[in-house]
Amino acid sequence: MSKAQSLHSNASWMTISTIAVGGSNFFFALMLVWLLPSRYFTVFAGTQAVLLVAGTIAGAAIPWVLSRQVALYGPNDELGRDAVSFSIVAAVIEGLVGALITALICSQFAGPSTMLAATVSSFLIFGAATVVGFLQGLERFRLIAAARILEAAIKIGLGVSIVSLTSSHSADGAIWGFGAGSVAVIALGLPSMLPSMRLRLRSIGNLDLWRQALNLGSIQGGVAALGSIDAIVAAGLAASMPADAAGYQVATTVGRIPLFLTTALSMAIYPQMVR
Repeated sequence: MSKAQSLHSNASWMTISTIAVGGSNFFFALMLVWLLPSRYFTVFAGTQAVLLVAGTIAGAAIPWVLSRQVALYGPNDELGRDAVSFSIVAAVIEGLVGALITALICSQFAGPSTMLAATVSSFLIFGAATVVGFLQGLERFRLIAAARILEAAIKIGLGVSIVSLTSSHSADGAIWGFGAGSVAVIALGLPSMLPSMRLRLRSIGNLDLWRQALNLGSIQGGVAALGSIDAIVAAGLAASMPADAAGYQVATTVGRIPLFLTTALSMAIYPQMVR
């Protein structure tokens, strides 16, 4: 397969999966509007917005650094293995910080059980993003597409099932679906990554890798925060206008699809650009 054909195939898989996931997220939101009282849906949508920011930051820094190193040097080269070791440790640190920030933000509008679900899900999202970054470097975009669709299916299936079967009809079950979906991504992609996983302490002090992660994370994380702050604010105002806040948050789910699509296409192009 030529370079152009490979690029076309990669972009096609990422486009298909992004549209499928974006559409399923919209219908997920519609189902929850029907299943959850307005005050609970706004809590869900606000928490979802926080997790969206966490997920974008998780996918913006460490995974792209890992993807670059794997694309340049391969997963079995010393530099490639150093990048894997660095990414795992950095993702754990980043995930713990992200989970703490998620808990602090969600504590402003969500109860303890929802806050716990969001905190655990946030940490797992960082792990899933790192695995995807490794697969991106290998140009395993068909597997990435399958993982993303599986993630969405588990998130929606588990979330709707828990909300439907529990008498409280709170947002907790829907939020736990995000964590379960991330576990599925890790389980699907980790076998490809395991042969390259070795703890290398020297990689933690690699200033060049930290610099790349900081530059990428600050730019894309800022874009994600600006694109989602409205839904978080709407959740905070839900007590005074629950129905209006819920409708607004459903609409923003569709509005974010172009952002996800451009990110997906960037992922498809990046490994060939760095070579």
